[in-house]
Amino acid sequence: MEIKTRVARERIRAFEEIRAKYNDREIIICYIGSPIFEEVVEEDHAAQLMVQMATVGADWAVYIVAQAGTQVGTGRIIYAVMSLFPPILFESFIERMSC
Repeated sequence: MEIKTRVARERIRAFEEIRAKYNDREIIICYIGSPIFEEVVEEDHAAQLMVQMATVGADWAVYIVAQAGTQVGTGRIIYAVMSLFPPILFESFIERMSC
């Protein structure tokens, strides 16, 4: 599981727009490497998530985009992504990491 908190209003707004695009779902389910995954998980976070999955041998990951709490307000989850690492992609990723 990876949790990324956001504080900048423009970044929060951008992630809220992504959530709205997916019918205001709190949880978005997709395959790693799919166009949906590439849209809802930032590129550098995607690489970090895949390395973590490869390290522990996980098939699924949960990536959470949240708004950080402040002194006057509580934090909240904007959306969560449940991602499956397809076996063929996983094997290819491991091979590239081994080199």
